[in-house]
Amino acid sequence: MNDQDETNLHNISSWFDQKPRAVLQTGVVIGGILLPIYTKYRPALLGYRWSIILPPAICLPTAVLSELVDRSKDAIAVFELPWYLFYRASEVHETFLYWFILLYLIVLRRRLKGL
Repeated sequence: MNDQDETNLHNISSWFDQKPRAVLQTGVVIGGILLPIYTKYRPALLGYRWSIILPPAICLPTAVLSELVDRSKDAIAVFELPWYLFYRASEVHETFLYWFILLYLIVLRRRLKGL
């Protein structure tokens, strides 16, 4: 049993929840937002051998929405707004992270299948 009286591993300690989430969120920001924008202005990057693992531009909306939802809960807390954009913004944030990973894996599989 963990700190929320559940039997899952991710709530046992920060090493199973917060640290992996921080790594994933950093990867989504870099790979899902910054790299697609960078490759838009520097398309030569797409010609390299390792470009097959770059997240496609189709993942950009889910990455941006993920970050917007994550930032909205901070903005609501700072401005002490009486309403909430989402009842549990962390669940919506996780959903967009899952969608990002799913889209990325689908595209990666298609790319590798074409080799």
